[in-house]
Amino acid sequence: MENVKAEVIDNDLEKLSEADKWLASIQERVDAIVDDYSPHEITSHADYKESKLARTQARKEIKAITDEAASKLKAFKDFISAVEAGKRKALLPLTTIDIDYKRYIDQYEALITESKLQDVEAAYMDYAPALVELIPFSKLQAKYAREEKWENLTTNSETIKQALYKHVDQIAEDEQTIEAQPVDEAERQAMKADYFQSLDLGEVLRKSSERLRVAKLEAERKARLEEEKRALVEKPQPQVEEPLPELQPQVEAKPIDMPKVTHNPQPEVEERSSYVVIIPSATEAMVDEIIDAFRVCDLMAIAQKGTLEDVYRRLNGNR
Repeated sequence: MENVKAEVIDNDLEKLSEADKWLASIQERVDAIVDDYSPHEITSHADYKESKLARTQARKEIKAITDEAASKLKAFKDFISAVEAGKRKALLPLTTIDIDYKRYIDQYEALITESKLQDVEAAYMDYAPALVELIPFSKLQAKYAREEKWENLTTNSETIKQALYKHVDQIAEDEQTIEAQPVDEAERQAMKADYFQSLDLGEVLRKSSERLRVAKLEAERKARLEEEKRALVEKPQPQVEEPLPELQPQVEAKPIDMPKVTHNPQPEVEERSSYVVIIPSATEAMVDEIIDAFRVCDLMAIAQKGTLEDVYRRLNGNR
């Protein structure tokens, strides 16, 4: 194996001791002048001017130390950056070796895991060949591998097989539970489709319950609509009565010369009289039916459209 030597960085660690010395000098500088300042409550204008000057001088000291610190800090940052860059350069051969080792180790571990899972898949096909088409091994792997650590190198294939056999047996029990549900064949097939997709019987039962609930509500809604339709068909439609027209003031009726109608006289029990029939509202077809009814009774009837006053005027030639 190649020996790797670290490269010595030009900027040695003496800079850190210089920083300590500089900080100590700053502390001494501040301690020497701090007693020269004594902030206090101002009681006169002269005192006010003196306080203003003292504050200005103190701020100058602060700025001088801050500017000097900024310069020192930049030098320290440059030094730290140089240390980081030098470290990366020195470690580059080792980090490259580490990356290469990891790549080859990962490849080998992947081969071991793949071979182990292929062995488990073959055992699954032997144990439940009829189930393989419905639930491929990849689905079982996706559901259980992470939780049961199938892909860990420390988990051997025999441990995975035993866990897999238990899952297959549970699937068979879940199928029997679905078969025993009191539902029609369409719903049973829907439940199986959900189960083979999720392998979660509880979720399958919840979905089925919701489908049945929605289907029941829909059937009740349709039955209610059909009942309402039948009721509308069977129930006679009420005739909407139109409001009676406002009667015009009646005028004294004068005798109307009725045209003579020739007909076969029938034996009369009592003497006939003239009558005026007022129909508040009707269509022409309805009036024709009424006239026909009068004729069946051997009665002469004349229908005039309008109010009693209108008919009176027309019959007397006053239009």
